Amino acid sequence: MNGLLQIAFLKALGWSLLHSLWQMGILCLLYILITNKGRKYNSQVRHNLALLLSVIGGIAFLISFVWEYTNPNSPLLYSFLQFEKGNSIEEYGWLFQLMATAYLIVVFFLFIRFFRQFQITRQLRNAPGEKAPLELRLCIKDMALRLGIKRKVDIRLSEIINTPLTIGFWKPVILLPVALMNHLSLAQAESILLHELNHIKRNDYLINIFIASLDILLFFNPFARFFTYTLIRERENHCDDMVLQFRYQPAEYAKALLILEQKKLQPLPVFTIRATGKNNKMLLQRVQRIIYGSTTAYGVSPRMIGLLLIAVLTASVSLNQELVRTEEPLSFAIQTKKGIETYQQPFTTPSASDAKAEQFVIEEQKNAPIEKAKFIARRIRANGSFITSC
Repeated sequence: MNGLLQIAFLKALGWSLLHSLWQMGILCLLYILITNKGRKYNSQVRHNLALLLSVIGGIAFLISFVWEYTNPNSPLLYSFLQFEKGNSIEEYGWLFQLMATAYLIVVFFLFIRFFRQFQITRQLRNAPGEKAPLELRLCIKDMALRLGIKRKVDIRLSEIINTPLTIGFWKPVILLPVALMNHLSLAQAESILLHELNHIKRNDYLINIFIASLDILLFFNPFARFFTYTLIRERENHCDDMVLQFRYQPAEYAKALLILEQKKLQPLPVFTIRATGKNNKMLLQRVQRIIYGSTTAYGVSPRMIGLLLIAVLTASVSLNQELVRTEEPLSFAIQTKKGIETYQQPFTTPSASDAKAEQFVIEEQKNAPIEKAKFIARRIRANGSFITSC
Protein backbone atom coordinates (compact mmCIF):
# COMPACT_ATOMS: atom_id res chain seq x y z
CA MET A 1 0.00 0.00 0.00
CA ASN A 2 2.83 2.39 0.86
CA GLY A 3 4.45 1.62 -2.49
CA LEU A 4 1.27 2.53 -4.35
CA LEU A 5 0.99 5.79 -2.42
CA GLN A 6 4.60 6.65 -3.25
CA ILE A 7 3.99 5.97 -6.95
CA ALA A 8 0.83 8.10 -6.88
CA PHE A 9 2.77 10.89 -5.13
CA LEU A 10 5.58 10.84 -7.70
CA LYS A 11 3.18 10.79 -10.65
CA ALA A 12 1.17 13.67 -9.22
CA LEU A 13 4.34 15.65 -8.58
CA GLY A 14 5.62 14.96 -12.09
CA TRP A 15 2.41 16.21 -13.66
CA SER A 16 2.39 19.26 -11.39
CA LEU A 17 5.89 20.19 -12.57
CA LEU A 18 4.70 19.99 -16.17
CA HIS A 19 1.58 22.04 -15.44
CA SER A 20 3.69 24.74 -13.76
CA LEU A 21 5.32 25.49 -17.11
CA TRP A 22 2.12 26.55 -18.85
CA GLN A 23 0.70 28.14 -15.70
CA MET A 24 3.73 30.38 -15.16
CA GLY A 25 4.04 30.91 -18.91
CA ILE A 26 0.53 32.33 -19.19
CA LEU A 27 1.10 34.55 -16.13
CA CYS A 28 4.37 35.76 -17.65
CA LEU A 29 2.63 36.61 -20.92
CA LEU A 30 -0.07 38.41 -18.97
CA TYR A 31 2.53 40.52 -17.13
CA ILE A 32 4.31 41.46 -20.36
CA LEU A 33 1.05 42.52 -21.99
CA ILE A 34 -0.21 44.54 -19.00
CA THR A 35 3.07 46.40 -18.45
CA ASN A 36 3.92 46.73 -22.16
CA LYS A 37 7.24 44.92 -21.63
CA GLY A 38 8.04 46.90 -18.48
CA ARG A 39 7.44 50.37 -19.92
CA LYS A 40 3.98 51.04 -18.47
CA TYR A 41 3.22 52.08 -14.87
CA ASN A 42 5.79 52.95 -12.22
CA SER A 43 8.25 50.57 -10.62
CA GLN A 44 6.14 50.02 -7.50
CA VAL A 45 3.07 48.96 -9.50
CA ARG A 46 5.14 46.67 -11.71
CA HIS A 47 6.75 45.11 -8.63
CA ASN A 48 3.41 44.49 -6.93
CA LEU A 49 1.95 43.00 -10.11
CA ALA A 50 4.92 40.66 -10.54
CA LEU A 51 4.65 39.65 -6.87
CA LEU A 52 0.92 38.96 -7.19
CA LEU A 53 1.32 36.87 -10.34
CA SER A 54 4.24 34.90 -8.92
CA VAL A 55 2.21 34.12 -5.77
CA ILE A 56 -0.68 32.99 -7.97
CA GLY A 57 1.71 30.79 -9.93
CA GLY A 58 3.07 29.21 -6.74
CA ILE A 59 -0.44 28.55 -5.43
CA ALA A 60 -1.46 27.09 -8.80
CA PHE A 61 1.51 24.70 -8.59
CA LEU A 62 0.41 23.47 -5.15
CA ILE A 63 -3.24 23.17 -6.21
CA SER A 64 -2.22 21.18 -9.29
CA PHE A 65 -0.30 18.73 -7.11
CA VAL A 66 -3.20 18.27 -4.67
CA TRP A 67 -5.63 17.84 -7.56
CA GLU A 68 -3.46 15.29 -9.36
CA TYR A 69 -2.86 13.32 -6.17
CA THR A 70 -6.50 13.21 -5.05
CA ASN A 71 -8.00 12.83 -8.55
CA PRO A 72 -5.83 10.35 -10.46
CA ASN A 73 -8.46 10.02 -13.21
CA SER A 74 -8.97 13.76 -13.65
CA PRO A 75 -8.82 15.45 -17.05
CA LEU A 76 -5.49 17.06 -16.19
CA LEU A 77 -3.85 13.71 -15.57
CA TYR A 78 -4.91 11.91 -18.74
CA SER A 79 -4.79 14.70 -21.28
CA PHE A 80 -1.20 14.33 -22.55
CA LEU A 81 0.78 11.77 -24.52
CA GLN A 82 -2.22 10.05 -26.18
CA PHE A 83 -0.11 9.57 -29.28
CA GLU A 84 -2.09 6.83 -30.95
CA LYS A 85 -5.43 5.08 -30.66
CA GLY A 86 -5.66 2.70 -27.74
CA ASN A 87 -2.49 4.05 -26.11
CA SER A 88 -2.90 4.48 -22.35
CA ILE A 89 -1.20 7.25 -20.44
CA GLU A 90 -0.16 4.77 -17.77
CA GLU A 91 2.54 3.52 -20.15
CA TYR A 92 4.34 6.80 -19.57
CA GLY A 93 3.92 6.85 -15.79
CA TRP A 94 7.53 5.81 -15.24
CA LEU A 95 8.69 8.98 -17.00
CA PHE A 96 6.91 11.22 -14.52
CA GLN A 97 8.09 9.14 -11.59
CA LEU A 98 11.68 9.54 -12.79
CA MET A 99 11.22 13.27 -13.36
CA ALA A 100 9.69 13.76 -9.91
CA THR A 101 12.46 11.74 -8.23
CA ALA A 102 15.18 13.81 -9.91
CA TYR A 103 13.32 16.98 -8.94
CA LEU A 104 13.16 15.96 -5.27
CA ILE A 105 16.89 15.20 -5.21
CA VAL A 106 17.79 18.60 -6.68
CA VAL A 107 15.38 20.43 -4.35
CA PHE A 108 16.86 18.60 -1.36
CA PHE A 109 20.37 19.91 -2.11
CA LEU A 110 19.05 23.39 -2.91
CA PHE A 111 17.31 23.54 0.47
CA ILE A 112 20.54 22.48 2.15
CA ARG A 113 22.24 25.47 0.52
CA PHE A 114 19.23 27.60 1.51
CA PHE A 115 19.65 26.81 5.22
CA ARG A 116 23.41 27.25 5.07
CA GLN A 117 22.97 30.74 3.65
CA PHE A 118 20.41 31.45 6.35
CA GLN A 119 22.98 30.50 8.97
CA ILE A 120 25.58 32.74 7.30
CA THR A 121 23.08 35.59 7.36
CA ARG A 122 22.50 35.12 11.09
CA GLN A 123 26.25 35.08 11.70
CA LEU A 124 26.63 38.35 9.81
CA ARG A 125 23.83 39.91 11.82
CA ASN A 126 25.18 38.78 15.19
CA ALA A 127 28.84 39.46 14.44
CA PRO A 128 30.37 42.19 16.61
CA GLY A 129 30.90 45.50 14.90
CA GLU A 130 31.81 49.10 15.56
CA LYS A 131 29.29 51.83 16.14
CA ALA A 132 28.58 53.98 13.12
CA PRO A 133 29.61 57.65 13.27
CA LEU A 134 27.21 59.90 15.11
CA GLU A 135 26.29 61.76 11.92
CA LEU A 136 25.11 58.55 10.24
CA ARG A 137 23.18 57.40 13.30
CA LEU A 138 21.33 60.72 13.51
CA CYS A 139 20.75 60.57 9.76
CA ILE A 140 19.25 57.09 10.05
CA LYS A 141 16.96 58.12 12.88
CA ASP A 142 15.75 61.20 11.03
CA MET A 143 15.19 59.37 7.72
CA ALA A 144 13.37 56.50 9.42
CA LEU A 145 10.95 58.96 11.02
CA ARG A 146 10.37 60.71 7.70
CA LEU A 147 9.71 57.39 5.95
CA GLY A 148 7.29 56.27 8.65
CA ILE A 149 9.41 53.35 9.88
CA LYS A 150 8.36 52.60 13.45
CA ARG A 151 10.79 49.77 14.06
CA LYS A 152 14.17 50.54 15.54
CA VAL A 153 16.85 50.37 12.88
CA ASP A 154 20.36 49.52 14.03
CA ILE A 155 23.42 50.56 12.02
CA ARG A 156 26.87 49.08 12.49
CA LEU A 157 30.26 49.02 10.80
CA SER A 158 31.65 45.61 9.89
CA GLU A 159 35.05 44.41 8.71
CA ILE A 160 33.81 41.11 7.24
CA ILE A 161 31.67 42.62 4.47
CA ASN A 162 32.54 44.88 1.54
CA THR A 163 29.14 46.26 0.54
CA PRO A 164 26.23 47.67 2.55
CA LEU A 165 23.67 45.06 3.62
CA THR A 166 20.24 45.05 5.23
CA ILE A 167 19.33 42.04 7.37
CA GLY A 168 16.28 41.23 9.45
CA PHE A 169 12.59 42.07 9.64
CA TRP A 170 11.52 42.62 13.25
CA LYS A 171 14.87 44.15 14.25
CA PRO A 172 16.48 45.29 11.01
CA VAL A 173 20.19 45.96 10.90
CA ILE A 174 22.13 47.93 8.30
CA LEU A 175 25.75 46.82 8.00
CA LEU A 176 28.32 49.16 6.44
CA PRO A 177 31.85 48.04 5.50
CA VAL A 178 34.55 49.89 7.42
CA ALA A 179 36.89 50.25 4.47
CA LEU A 180 34.22 51.71 2.25
CA MET A 181 33.53 54.76 4.41
CA ASN A 182 36.79 56.33 3.22
CA HIS A 183 35.65 56.18 -0.42
CA LEU A 184 32.22 57.82 -0.05
CA SER A 185 31.30 61.38 0.72
CA LEU A 186 28.77 62.10 3.44
CA ALA A 187 26.03 62.80 0.87
CA GLN A 188 26.78 59.56 -0.96
CA ALA A 189 26.73 57.58 2.29
CA GLU A 190 23.38 59.16 3.21
CA SER A 191 21.91 58.23 -0.19
CA ILE A 192 23.01 54.61 0.26
CA LEU A 193 21.50 54.52 3.76
CA LEU A 194 18.25 55.95 2.41
CA HIS A 195 18.21 53.21 -0.21
CA GLU A 196 18.56 50.57 2.49
CA LEU A 197 15.88 52.20 4.64
CA ASN A 198 13.47 51.96 1.73
CA HIS A 199 14.09 48.21 1.65
CA ILE A 200 13.13 48.07 5.32
CA LYS A 201 9.99 50.12 4.76
CA ARG A 202 8.92 47.82 1.89
CA ASN A 203 9.54 44.65 3.96
CA ASP A 204 11.84 43.38 1.23
CA TYR A 205 13.56 40.98 3.61
CA LEU A 206 10.41 38.83 3.74
CA ILE A 207 9.90 39.13 -0.01
CA ASN A 208 13.51 38.03 -0.45
CA ILE A 209 12.75 34.83 1.43
CA PHE A 210 9.76 34.22 -0.86
CA ILE A 211 11.95 34.82 -3.93
CA ALA A 212 14.57 32.38 -2.66
CA SER A 213 11.89 29.74 -1.95
CA LEU A 214 10.31 30.19 -5.39
CA ASP A 215 13.73 29.85 -7.00
CA ILE A 216 14.13 26.50 -5.26
CA LEU A 217 10.67 25.02 -5.85
CA LEU A 218 10.54 26.08 -9.52
CA PHE A 219 14.24 26.16 -10.32
CA PHE A 220 13.62 24.47 -13.68
CA ASN A 221 10.92 26.93 -14.78
CA PRO A 222 12.20 29.82 -16.95
CA PHE A 223 9.01 31.81 -16.40
CA ALA A 224 9.38 31.60 -12.61
CA ARG A 225 12.94 32.87 -12.95
CA PHE A 226 11.64 35.74 -15.06
CA PHE A 227 9.39 36.76 -12.18
CA THR A 228 12.17 36.55 -9.58
CA TYR A 229 14.44 38.68 -11.76
CA THR A 230 11.61 41.18 -12.33
CA LEU A 231 10.89 41.41 -8.60
CA ILE A 232 14.51 42.22 -7.81
CA ARG A 233 14.81 44.68 -10.66
CA GLU A 234 11.65 46.64 -9.86
CA ARG A 235 12.44 46.56 -6.14
CA GLU A 236 15.77 48.27 -6.73
CA ASN A 237 14.23 50.72 -9.20
CA HIS A 238 11.64 51.81 -6.66
CA CYS A 239 14.27 52.31 -3.94
CA ASP A 240 16.32 54.39 -6.39
CA ASP A 241 13.26 56.53 -7.13
CA MET A 242 12.76 57.16 -3.42
CA VAL A 243 16.39 58.27 -3.04
CA LEU A 244 16.04 60.75 -5.91
CA GLN A 245 12.85 62.14 -4.37
CA PHE A 246 14.98 63.36 -1.45
CA ARG A 247 16.85 65.56 -3.95
CA TYR A 248 20.17 63.77 -3.87
CA GLN A 249 22.19 64.37 -7.02
CA PRO A 250 21.59 61.53 -9.53
CA ALA A 251 25.21 61.58 -10.74
CA GLU A 252 26.63 61.35 -7.21
CA TYR A 253 24.22 58.59 -6.27
CA ALA A 254 25.06 56.60 -9.41
CA LYS A 255 28.76 57.09 -8.70
CA ALA A 256 28.27 55.75 -5.17
CA LEU A 257 26.62 52.60 -6.55
CA LEU A 258 29.50 52.05 -8.97
CA ILE A 259 32.02 52.44 -6.14
CA LEU A 260 30.15 49.85 -4.09
CA GLU A 261 30.17 47.42 -7.02
CA GLN A 262 33.90 47.86 -7.55
CA LYS A 263 34.60 47.06 -3.88
CA LYS A 264 32.39 43.96 -3.83
CA LEU A 265 34.67 40.91 -3.81
CA GLN A 266 32.66 37.83 -2.87
CA PRO A 267 29.05 36.67 -3.37
CA LEU A 268 26.64 37.26 -0.51
CA PRO A 269 23.79 35.16 0.95
CA VAL A 270 20.46 35.38 -0.85
CA PHE A 271 18.71 36.65 2.30
CA THR A 272 20.74 39.84 2.45
CA ILE A 273 19.61 42.92 0.54
CA ARG A 274 22.47 44.83 -1.05
CA ALA A 275 22.37 48.30 -2.52
CA THR A 276 24.02 47.28 -5.81
CA GLY A 277 21.36 44.74 -6.74
CA LYS A 278 21.78 41.26 -8.19
CA ASN A 279 24.44 41.59 -10.91
CA ASN A 280 26.46 44.01 -13.02
CA LYS A 281 23.96 44.07 -15.89
CA MET A 282 21.15 45.11 -13.58
CA LEU A 283 23.38 47.76 -11.98
CA LEU A 284 24.26 49.29 -15.33
CA GLN A 285 20.57 49.47 -16.23
CA ARG A 286 19.87 51.19 -12.92
CA VAL A 287 22.67 53.73 -13.46
CA GLN A 288 21.30 54.52 -16.91
CA ARG A 289 17.84 54.93 -15.46
CA ILE A 290 19.09 57.16 -12.60
CA ILE A 291 21.05 59.51 -14.85
CA TYR A 292 18.86 59.62 -17.96
CA GLY A 293 15.49 58.75 -16.44
CA SER A 294 14.80 56.07 -19.05
CA THR A 295 13.46 52.61 -18.34
CA THR A 296 14.85 49.73 -20.37
CA ALA A 297 12.06 47.54 -21.74
CA TYR A 298 12.15 43.81 -21.22
CA GLY A 299 13.65 42.17 -24.27
CA VAL A 300 11.35 39.45 -25.58
CA SER A 301 13.79 37.13 -27.32
CA PRO A 302 12.83 34.44 -29.85
CA ARG A 303 13.61 31.89 -27.14
CA MET A 304 11.10 33.53 -24.79
CA ILE A 305 8.48 33.63 -27.55
CA GLY A 306 9.06 29.95 -28.28
CA LEU A 307 8.72 29.04 -24.61
CA LEU A 308 5.52 31.06 -24.34
CA LEU A 309 4.05 29.32 -27.39
CA ILE A 310 4.95 25.92 -25.95
CA ALA A 311 3.37 26.90 -22.63
CA VAL A 312 0.14 28.04 -24.29
CA LEU A 313 0.06 24.90 -26.45
CA THR A 314 0.60 22.73 -23.40
CA ALA A 315 -2.24 24.51 -21.61
CA SER A 316 -4.63 24.00 -24.52
CA VAL A 317 -3.82 20.30 -24.67
CA SER A 318 -4.01 19.91 -20.91
CA LEU A 319 -7.47 21.40 -20.71
CA ASN A 320 -8.86 19.57 -23.73
CA GLN A 321 -11.68 17.42 -22.42
CA GLU A 322 -11.89 15.31 -25.57
CA LEU A 323 -8.54 13.66 -24.89
CA VAL A 324 -9.56 12.52 -21.43
CA ARG A 325 -11.28 9.38 -22.60
CA THR A 326 -9.11 6.35 -23.23
CA GLU A 327 -9.86 3.49 -25.58
CA GLU A 328 -10.23 0.93 -22.81
CA PRO A 329 -13.12 -1.51 -23.45
CA LEU A 330 -16.25 -1.34 -21.30
CA SER A 331 -17.44 -4.71 -20.05
CA PHE A 332 -21.02 -5.94 -19.86
CA ALA A 333 -21.59 -9.37 -18.31
CA ILE A 334 -24.61 -11.70 -18.78
CA GLN A 335 -25.13 -14.80 -16.69
CA THR A 336 -25.62 -17.95 -18.79
CA LYS A 337 -25.79 -21.68 -18.12
CA LYS A 338 -22.13 -21.94 -19.14
CA GLY A 339 -21.08 -19.17 -16.76
CA ILE A 340 -20.57 -15.44 -17.16
CA GLU A 341 -20.21 -14.21 -20.73
CA THR A 342 -18.62 -10.77 -21.15
CA TYR A 343 -19.45 -8.33 -23.93
CA GLN A 344 -17.06 -5.50 -24.70
CA GLN A 345 -16.75 -2.42 -26.87
CA PRO A 346 -14.44 0.63 -26.76
CA PHE A 347 -15.76 3.31 -24.45
CA THR A 348 -18.03 5.96 -25.94
CA THR A 349 -20.37 8.37 -24.29
CA PRO A 350 -23.63 6.42 -23.77
CA SER A 351 -26.75 8.07 -25.07
CA ALA A 352 -30.17 7.89 -23.43
CA SER A 353 -31.26 5.13 -25.83
CA ASP A 354 -28.15 3.08 -25.00
CA ALA A 355 -28.89 3.33 -21.29
CA LYS A 356 -32.46 2.22 -21.86
CA ALA A 357 -31.23 -0.69 -23.99
CA GLU A 358 -28.83 -1.80 -21.26
CA GLN A 359 -31.55 -1.62 -18.62
CA PHE A 360 -33.91 -3.52 -20.91
CA VAL A 361 -31.41 -6.36 -21.36
CA ILE A 362 -30.85 -6.57 -17.60
CA GLU A 363 -34.60 -6.80 -16.96
CA GLU A 364 -35.02 -9.41 -19.69
CA GLN A 365 -32.11 -11.33 -18.24
CA LYS A 366 -33.93 -11.60 -14.94
CA ASN A 367 -37.32 -12.58 -16.36
CA ALA A 368 -36.57 -14.55 -19.54
CA PRO A 369 -34.61 -17.67 -20.50
CA ILE A 370 -30.91 -17.26 -21.19
CA GLU A 371 -31.33 -17.88 -24.92
CA LYS A 372 -33.87 -15.05 -25.19
CA ALA A 373 -31.55 -12.68 -23.37
CA LYS A 374 -28.72 -13.48 -25.79
CA PHE A 375 -31.06 -12.95 -28.74
CA ILE A 376 -32.11 -9.57 -27.37
CA ALA A 377 -28.47 -8.58 -26.91
CA ARG A 378 -27.65 -9.41 -30.53
CA ARG A 379 -30.72 -7.51 -31.75
CA ILE A 380 -29.78 -4.39 -29.83
CA ARG A 381 -26.22 -4.63 -31.13
CA ALA A 382 -27.50 -4.74 -34.69
CA ASN A 383 -29.50 -1.57 -34.02
CA GLY A 384 -26.43 0.44 -32.88
CA SER A 385 -26.15 -0.37 -29.19
CA PHE A 386 -22.82 -0.35 -27.39
CA ILE A 387 -23.17 -4.12 -26.60
CA THR A 388 -21.33 -6.58 -28.82
CA SER A 389 -21.23 -10.33 -28.72
CA CYS A 390 -18.31 -12.38 -27.57
